Amino acid sequence: MPSSKSAVKRILRAAPSGAKTVLEFGPGDGVVTKALLARMPTDGRLLAIETNHEFVECLRRIDDPRLTVIHGDARAAGTWAVENGIAGFDLAVSGIPFSLLGDATRRDLVALVDRLLRPGGTFVVYQTSLLMRRYLRKVFRVRVSIALKNVPPYFIMKATKHDGARPGL
Repeated sequence: MPSSKSAVKRILRAAPSGAKTVLEFGPGDGVVTKALLARMPTDGRLLAIETNHEFVECLRRIDDPRLTVIHGDARAAGTWAVENGIAGFDLAVSGIPFSLLGDATRRDLVALVDRLLRPGGTFVVYQTSLLMRRYLRKVFRVRVSIALKNVPPYFIMKATKHDGARPGL
């Protein structure tokens, strides 16, 4: 099911409003993607990575030159960022179902986002469980909110990258 309007508002509330470069994992049919684009600057860039072919087709129908849609695995985000001339991201957003991924993949994706985010950048993860909180806390400062007006409800984890020294994975 697509994210509700209420959930999208809560996700956006967790994201910094001035984000110029955005990485989105698991954008689905683009409900959150469209909302992110609506608040991005005209010279912003959004790199959306989706594995589902049908969702990729939906995303490619979004007529916005700031959006680059990639059909592939989130673990290759660094390569696609370089190929698209993006040196780092202000914001990463993920709706991928981490509960379906193994422990090593979860750790790898958190480490990847940490490498791709600029200092002080934000990683917003919205999920139906708090599973990712423990992974995020090893690297980021984390705040959690909940979007009850969504089926199912979402836990929204706002993970902020440390500017200086931080704990390792």
